[in-house]
Amino acid sequence: MTKYVSVLAVLLMVGVTQAAYVTLVSEDWESGTDGWVNYGASDPHPALDNTQNTTPGGQWSLRTADNASTNYTNAIDWNFSEETDKSWYVEWSMMDTGSTREYLQLQSYAGSTLQQLIAFGTYNGTGGGSNYFARIAVGGSNWTLTDIPRVNNVWHTFRIEQDGATGQLTFSVDGDEWTTSTTAVFGVTKMRLGSGLTNAGHGAFFDDVVFAAVPDPATLALLGMGGLMFVRRRRA
Repeated sequence: MTKYVSVLAVLLMVGVTQAAYVTLVSEDWESGTDGWVNYGASDPHPALDNTQNTTPGGQWSLRTADNASTNYTNAIDWNFSEETDKSWYVEWSMMDTGSTREYLQLQSYAGSTLQQLIAFGTYNGTGGGSNYFARIAVGGSNWTLTDIPRVNNVWHTFRIEQDGATGQLTFSVDGDEWTTSTTAVFGVTKMRLGSGLTNAGHGAFFDDVVFAAVPDPATLALLGMGGLMFVRRRRA
């Protein structure tokens, strides 16, 4: 019986570790922009829009402005209170209208020092009109053209996932994957929707944003202990 309990406890811990993503941000824009802050002091800024929303999230989406002249604005940020775990994923819906630079960014700072910046979406590099670009600013190849075809004026499901143990990064659009890796593996301190740069006068729509990460080891241990205590009660 003791052996059975020990094995079951190990299985519980393994199960918790493998399935322990915790959602930290879930946004469909139906209740406004609470918790988000504008990037940049001057206009334009992204705004809620209900003209093109056919995603599961509901009636509203977030739309970046058609911006051909002003940099370092026209994006919206979510700031985490502390750096997340290194294993995380983010998924979102996006529809671009021919923009040269519109994407979701994940940033990691230690104080004022940039540790990592990962982004995925449209970019004005060579080939950017036909395929999506991914960026790994540190420990990677910076902006890189993926082999995922780009289709404008249609909603797509984007996803980035980082394996904190190996540094593998998987970028996907509607399930079509492109994989690379980084040697600079960090958690996330800020998520930004929009490039914050000019987009040749063609904005993009964002919706149904979900960011999730693995909780810290202490939390996993508590979850595992809870499962073990449950087994002991059943045995009693």
